Amino acid sequence: SKKELLGLTIACHEREIRTCRKIEKAVKNNDESLNYILNNKKPSKSTISKFKNENELLISEFFYFTVKKGQELNLISNEVIGIDGTFLKANAGINNRASRKEIKLLEKTIQTLDFKNQKSLQKDLKNYFENKIKTSEISKILKKLNNPAKKLLEQGTISKKNKRHILDFLKEIHTYNSSKTNYDINLRDPECRFMNDKKGVYGYNYNYQVATDSKNQMIIYNTENIQNNDYGQLINMIESSIMSLETKPEFFTADNGYYTDKALEILL
Repeated sequence: SKKELLGLTIACHEREIRTCRKIEKAVKNNDESLNYILNNKKPSKSTISKFKNENELLISEFFYFTVKKGQELNLISNEVIGIDGTFLKANAGINNRASRKEIKLLEKTIQTLDFKNQKSLQKDLKNYFENKIKTSEISKILKKLNNPAKKLLEQGTISKKNKRHILDFLKEIHTYNSSKTNYDINLRDPECRFMNDKKGVYGYNYNYQVATDSKNQMIIYNTENIQNNDYGQLINMIESSIMSLETKPEFFTADNGYYTDKALEILL
């Protein structure tokens, strides 16, 4: 139910477990508190993802409720809001990725799989993966896919259920990454992006942005994105913080990584 999944989302975010895959993993670990919240149910990653995508307003409203409570209890001063960002390392292997071109081919190929026709592409692919018998058409497809993409294709040939599961997963990728992006998509965690962190180390990360009130460092707004720096984040953080507080603080503080001419113009 929405109530159960909202409780799960809140409990996991409080523990800094934010991605759908990590939430699913936490559920599978039989955590007693999560079992209690979910009434011993085990939602899949796709169920969690669907809930988060369809109930962004519900989740946001609960967060705003906590901010309101902070103001009522005088935990928030509304005077100085500090804005900062950091990189969160994603639980994703560096080699388990595919290009946008490979994902499009993979999706197109799996959509055409026919499990009823004995002379279909599905039968030829399954025969290849089981017996390594390769036709010219199969060779043409496999030549354009790397190993992680081939593994997804192999799973899709096993059954209709697998086919639907893989197509749902590929569809999910489009919700996190624009079709115009040219960077590789991680097939373990498609929500993250390959980029360098503040120490200059490349890996799969998230850019986590947070605004906190100076009195008790209570978070009044937070968000994640896959931009590889803080440049251009300031306006959204200020506007969202004001919306969350429903008032304009006296000051905002942020380092020079946020500086843009447009941001300065708006602030002045």
